[in-house]
Amino acid sequence: DKSKMAAMLLLLCSTVLFVASTLGVLVLPEVAPRGFNTFDSYPGLNETTVLDLADAMKAQLKDGGYDILTLDGGWSAGKMKLPNGTIVGGEILDKYGRPIPDPARFPHGMKWLSDQVHQRGLKLGLWTLRGVHMEALQRNTPILGTTYTVDSPGFVDTEPVGGGKNGSCLWAHSYLGVNKSHPAAQAFYDSRISLFEEWDIDFIKADCMMCAPCYTDEMNMFTSAVKNSNHTFILSYSPGGGNTPTDGQWVAENQIGTMYRITTDFHGGWYGWGGLQQQIFIVGNFTKAGLHGNNGTFPDNDMIPLNERWWGTDSTLEMRDRGQTIMTLDIISHSPLMFAGTLPADETTLAYLTNKVALDVHTYGKNIQVVDYQGNCSCHGGVTSCTIPHVDSSSNITGSVNGSCFAIWSIDVTSGDSDIGPYKAIAVFNMGESSGTATVNKESLDLAGDGTVIDIWSGKEIATNWPIQVTLRPHATAFYKLEN
Repeated sequence: DKSKMAAMLLLLCSTVLFVASTLGVLVLPEVAPRGFNTFDSYPGLNETTVLDLADAMKAQLKDGGYDILTLDGGWSAGKMKLPNGTIVGGEILDKYGRPIPDPARFPHGMKWLSDQVHQRGLKLGLWTLRGVHMEALQRNTPILGTTYTVDSPGFVDTEPVGGGKNGSCLWAHSYLGVNKSHPAAQAFYDSRISLFEEWDIDFIKADCMMCAPCYTDEMNMFTSAVKNSNHTFILSYSPGGGNTPTDGQWVAENQIGTMYRITTDFHGGWYGWGGLQQQIFIVGNFTKAGLHGNNGTFPDNDMIPLNERWWGTDSTLEMRDRGQTIMTLDIISHSPLMFAGTLPADETTLAYLTNKVALDVHTYGKNIQVVDYQGNCSCHGGVTSCTIPHVDSSSNITGSVNGSCFAIWSIDVTSGDSDIGPYKAIAVFNMGESSGTATVNKESLDLAGDGTVIDIWSGKEIATNWPIQVTLRPHATAFYKLEN
């Protein structure tokens, strides 16, 4: 009868939906991912260290949404025996030329480690590098699912493709680029992803991919391999130096990855290439282009390098100010929050990482705006490397200046929950070399009433009148919640 027919159709539709849900999924979240990365603080780690980190994450960070534990470069590095019996250091590869964990440091294997991390309520991530390793070429390893080997004619790129010889990375010459036109090229990347699937990996950091010029052919193959797998992955592309908002628009429109770096490696410094001042300008350009969270993709400011030395007795006032500026920028710009300090985290670092109001801004904030630049903000270097010249002992730039330059950002916060919003948050960054005062007007923020001003990091109410006068030391930041 009709009721039985409807029930059967409902069951069939549910089955189809279930099957579709088990196919490869590239995670495109509403909130930027949060987690921990081992690169800065834990080189050469082993499975015991990884589990110690997982325990610390569960205890300190998981409740704040930091649930991805990523092993960065080095997990597949180990010792190999050559045919003549000589032991040398190198990349550990399987019979298909794919990186696998060093058995000396990960004796139980990566699937066991993944299971252990999952039991703690966390996700496991792995770093990997674009291309095929030269050791695989020397061994002439087969490409899984094909009749080809990696040394077959035309498989390896013959052109630099923006990097080193044969499409290699300028900083990692042992991996060579894969030529998209080769009939086994996609199968090679499919096999790389299938291994991560076997290990039940949740997060992939694919390096030497997202840079200017981008390796778009291999990015497309890598993303296709993720989407055509039988697994769910959060996909991160690096390293980011030279990327423009146009590159970000390409990622967002085509849903190439969950997150993508927009700056070169960041280690917490202020000046020059890869410095925080430059990063504020670059992130501002992506903000103006509306790319934060666009189509489920997120520009990535790189890892958070904070630890106890930023606040301890050996630190300086400027360093403490700079540490707060790092956190403020990453929160208000909706960057993925990938902590790279030490675990367990010290009290001050942990307070920044888990500040509830700041995480509410990161979770529920919308309509991010670069409201204004005030002061001497003339910069050199163009859209991907803009920095303000400064006078120091090494400066030889004609017309170098010292002064204050303020960037003023705003964001609207609302969750539909009466406990969270609606309210507006603002950040004021002093990007210059002198103390100074920025002026924040209600009109520029589209505010009607005066309201209450709360310092997000300290939780204290700020006694103020409009317009707000914000006085800051060089490299310092104010981060305020404006309650109407």
